Amino acid sequence: MGRNFTNYTAADGLGANKVFALLEDQEGILWIGTGSGISRFEGELIRSYGASDGLAGKEVDALWRDRKGVLWFGTDQGLSRLDRNGFRSYALAEGLASNKVYALLEDRQGLLWIGTDQA
Repeated sequence: MGRNFTNYTAADGLGANKVFALLEDQEGILWIGTGSGISRFEGELIRSYGASDGLAGKEVDALWRDRKGVLWFGTDQGLSRLDRNGFRSYALAEGLASNKVYALLEDRQGLLWIGTDQA
């Protein structure tokens, strides 16, 4: 087990100092949901993405990787997915109950469940 801690902050390239969610993808890349976008950690390199890159919102509260390897991001302004074609976002107009997405889960049938702040 490790004996040392390394702290990363916005000064190191992290989207923001507030971290809400973590996910490791199938390639071992760590995705970090922050108060200002999503950050991708590859060893020592951190790349951050936000609304200008196609992410639905600023704050990323939930992360999920589905069985096909597609990454999903629950934000304060909707739901985004990232695949080889880039980000695609969904909001109220696409049927979400609310744009504030706090939880994501894929069930046994491969359906994505989306937890929001509205019924």
